[in-house]
Amino acid sequence: VQDLTGLTEGTLYTAHLEVTDNAGNSETANRTFKVDRAVPRATITPAATTHGFTDSSVYYRETAFSLSGICDDATLSTGRKATSVVLSRSKDGAAATKIASTVVADGVPFGTDVISAQTWNFAQTVDVAGHGDDGLYVYTLVVTDDAGRSTTATATVRIDTSAPTTIVTSPTAGEAVGVATYTLQ
Repeated sequence: VQDLTGLTEGTLYTAHLEVTDNAGNSETANRTFKVDRAVPRATITPAATTHGFTDSSVYYRETAFSLSGICDDATLSTGRKATSVVLSRSKDGAAATKIASTVVADGVPFGTDVISAQTWNFAQTVDVAGHGDDGLYVYTLVVTDDAGRSTTATATVRIDTSAPTTIVTSPTAGEAVGVATYTLQ
């Protein structure tokens, strides 16, 4: 058993093992390893829009917006990038779909300007005219470190581009109202 507490987080080390039996035969083995005791960090925040607001941890957005946050393995030492960063999205309870990833095999890259200084950014377009994107979305960010540990962050966003429907049933059109106050229905 080797105590690794004095070793620097994120540094590459080589362990050397030499074993000799009673007959004098010896064997040597080297193993390279990296110390990674910290869990990665993951945060996700939808940017504000003109009429957007937050209510009970649901972000309401009416137009295109961006999501951003932290995606690193720098809990114990600064400047450490995560091994992988994956952003997924589900709409109205459907299965999640990867929309951006640092994993090449996923086929949905973040882009060259997105992962920098262990932060990320994703631009979410919204179909304002056709209202096709209206719904409740859950965005999930999974950040994985060299040791295979993952941290997950989520944000729930309701996209609502449709104006409310207003119908007045009382008073009827042209009705005379003979009181000082009246409740519209």
